[in-house]
Amino acid sequence: MLKIKNSIFPRRLLSITSIIAFMVLGLILSSMVIIDGVATPTEDDESDSSNISDIFDIEDEEDNDHDDDGVEDDIEEANERELKIEVSSEEAKIASERKIGTQKDEIKIEVKTTDEPEVKVEYSSEVDSLEIELAFKIRFYLLAEYLDLDSNGVYNETIDELVQEIRLDSIDYEPISLQTVPGAGNTTLYIMNITSSNRIFSLQFYLANEFANVNGVLIAPTEVKLDIAINNFPFLNESSLLALELKLEAESEYKHEEDTEDEVEGRSENEEGVDVEMNGFFGFFSWNENAFIDGVITPILASPVSEDNLNSNEQKIYLNYPHGTNILHDPKIGVEGIIQAGSQSLTNGFLVPISIIALSVASGLFIRKKRR
Repeated sequence: MLKIKNSIFPRRLLSITSIIAFMVLGLILSSMVIIDGVATPTEDDESDSSNISDIFDIEDEEDNDHDDDGVEDDIEEANERELKIEVSSEEAKIASERKIGTQKDEIKIEVKTTDEPEVKVEYSSEVDSLEIELAFKIRFYLLAEYLDLDSNGVYNETIDELVQEIRLDSIDYEPISLQTVPGAGNTTLYIMNITSSNRIFSLQFYLANEFANVNGVLIAPTEVKLDIAINNFPFLNESSLLALELKLEAESEYKHEEDTEDEVEGRSENEEGVDVEMNGFFGFFSWNENAFIDGVITPILASPVSEDNLNSNEQKIYLNYPHGTNILHDPKIGVEGIIQAGSQSLTNGFLVPISIIALSVASGLFIRKKRR
């Protein structure tokens, strides 16, 4: 609902608004005839409505999303980012920048496989000078096969029985690969892959310069989608479960996030995650509450965030998977709260929305609200 404070509009503007509203109302009423005491649109009503749409630059929903990704073009334009990616065999550096006039913000992402795979994210904003506002890191530490003795579906080191663990820093990795895929409109999708030499563990990263739909998942230009793949894990017990341990590092504590930003904004569903706050900005690591286990969509559970018993400067979390040959799961990592509402509001001013409201009430003319 449009809320307008009286202090914003002097009485003179409101008077002009009223005049405009009644002038256009007169045009509407003049195109109607009275039948049995009911105002009825004439044959020219459809063309009149079209003319009004032209006057007020009201776009049809289907014409405002040219790449059919479910995000309106003005929002895409306001959030489009310039990406620069450098890749070597064990490291990838991604710089994602958005400029607004002389101001800019930048997301830097570093991916390394020198030890276990890790992803570091930094967010900087510039007013007078570029300053780091947020920094955090996720390490993919180990895979633990365990017997779930308390049958809660979540690995607990003090209760459950550990069958075996594979440290992900004990595995060699193939050189990081990168491919570029042109998308609809101005979208460019970048796909980066990390695969262990034994093919048991792999990470595939998806990022784009603007909103993009990847395998049915909408990703924002402020985040990276990951595919975690665990294939042919050498299970030792047919009744065991598998846990992926993640190490979480930041200056602030990570907290559980029941509803992710993408869920709140209607870009996704069935997600949860953790986030970390610094200087009023939020970094996040989220995941889908379901995974593909041997091709079947299966609910998965995550442990609560806890302090790491090996490093007091880190926290940890376990993503838990049922026994399976092929496990595929898709988390995301990025920065929250910096998506812009759009470069265009309903109009370039305030008079027209008031007139539209007046016309809608007086003449029964209703204009479909554009999807946000």
